Amino acid sequence: MADVPQVPVDFSEILLSLSRLAQEIPVKASEYRIKAKFCTVLDILFEKRSAFYLRDENMLRNRLLDCVSDWVLETAAVSFASLCIA
Repeated sequence: MADVPQVPVDFSEILLSLSRLAQEIPVKASEYRIKAKFCTVLDILFEKRSAFYLRDENMLRNRLLDCVSDWVLETAAVSFASLCIA
């Protein structure tokens, strides 16, 4: 079998694009699963970060943290609003 050259793929932009896509998902109970799965993927990825190429990892972590924080705050706001209406 011939040697296949390995090309480093920067997962940073892929992860940021996926996080922006998940950010556009409306806030509903069924969509929380998608965001939770994405957080699980991030957790696994950063545990095994030596297997992946991440350019400017600190900047990536900060931007992903901002995105996930927005999800949490958005969820809390919706939950609080539903409590106030009831």
